[in-house]
Amino acid sequence: MNERSILSKTYYDIADVYRISDAQDEYGMSVQKRQKVYEDIRCALSMKTLGNINVSDMSNEIKSSYTLFVSDETDIKSSDIIYIKNHNKYFKAGEVFKYPNSHSEITLSKSEKV
Repeated sequence: MNERSILSKTYYDIADVYRISDAQDEYGMSVQKRQKVYEDIRCALSMKTLGNINVSDMSNEIKSSYTLFVSDETDIKSSDIIYIKNHNKYFKAGEVFKYPNSHSEITLSKSEKV
């Protein structure tokens, strides 16, 4: 058993990954479309609350950071949209850190459905 397969046993989340790519519409015009590049990949979503809750007269704010852990064989790129199915949330991929023969760690930011 290698490190990649050991870590994959901790992946309890399921995600779809979408990427903006060039396509042609029915008139032959070049358009950009969101296309699914991965479906039902196993992953682990981690959330960390940063600091204290900021309270003001108008709003309350909690800052959080998110990290996605996936196999290093999954090619997620910065700006991909990631839908975590069991959390029913969309995120936008930020910086990708690959650890060869192990895993990738991707910083995420919350995103509305694009």
